[in-house]
Amino acid sequence: MHLRLLSLRTLALTTHFIKISFCYRHLLAHDFDKLMHYLICYLFGLGCTASLLAQAPYSFPYNLSTPQLVGELDDKLEEVSGLSLSGTELLAVQDEDGIIFKLDVETGKIESTIEFGDDGDYEGIEHVGQYVYVVKSSGTLYRVSRAGTDDQQVDKFNGFLNKDNDVEGLAYDPAKNRLLLACKAPDVSPETRHIYAFDLNTHTFISEPILEVAREEIQAYLASCQPTAQHAAICDFFDSEEKFRLGPSALAIHPQTGQYYLTSSRGKILVVASPRGRIQHVFRLDKEYFPQPEGLAFAPNGDLYISTEAKSGEPARIWKLGMVK
Repeated sequence: MHLRLLSLRTLALTTHFIKISFCYRHLLAHDFDKLMHYLICYLFGLGCTASLLAQAPYSFPYNLSTPQLVGELDDKLEEVSGLSLSGTELLAVQDEDGIIFKLDVETGKIESTIEFGDDGDYEGIEHVGQYVYVVKSSGTLYRVSRAGTDDQQVDKFNGFLNKDNDVEGLAYDPAKNRLLLACKAPDVSPETRHIYAFDLNTHTFISEPILEVAREEIQAYLASCQPTAQHAAICDFFDSEEKFRLGPSALAIHPQTGQYYLTSSRGKILVVASPRGRIQHVFRLDKEYFPQPEGLAFAPNGDLYISTEAKSGEPARIWKLGMVK
């Protein structure tokens, strides 16, 4: 499903209709002075509407070339696959064991662990209120209540998603009280990737995607954006002659802007989309810092945490980026 910016266009058309109606009535009354007045107002309105509809240049608020190292992760988290922030702690999962890792937000050191399930391919984690949610690549959601206590309870939710969707990203959308699940594999067209929702009020999966990331829209953005040093390499990654290789590996919603931040470990790509689904930024992450980006989390002040798996002899790490003032 494509989300379009309809409200401004509707406002613009309504404004134009009203102005034309005024002009028409005064034309019938042969009041040419007022007719000219309204025509001038109408032309001025066109200019204002064009300004409203024009997209303001987007300024990406992070310097991804100078991340701050939080810490190198314990060997138990070599395959860290999901990240979330819970107060003053980071929560993490890895893609083999049913364990929640509580990490020091300043160092990345393991403070405690919580077992919640059998071995499995766990790919995302999110803290929401009194619950911790974990998602498997099969789309199964685990809700952990009173995590780490003697009366811990684990509930499972299954829907239409399955292992063929290869779910890898999990994020909480506070505006609509829902969880978002990003699928690595295509399910409708090889040219698109979808994000689905799980309604936390009804505990149901919504079968219609809430966001579609299409190669065509990314290419349109790349054709109109200000080229950077990475531009040619990013364009090559999304070239129509090649298979659409975007594979969402992590998802998070910016707490201040509501934008979607999506990473793809394939190509080391970061995509930013507006709350209405418009592509606003595409960046290629430096493999020196992010050889395999698999986790995203935001602090309330906008600080961005990115976890990357161990690769090529280098340990798994967590990096932090503050917003550029």
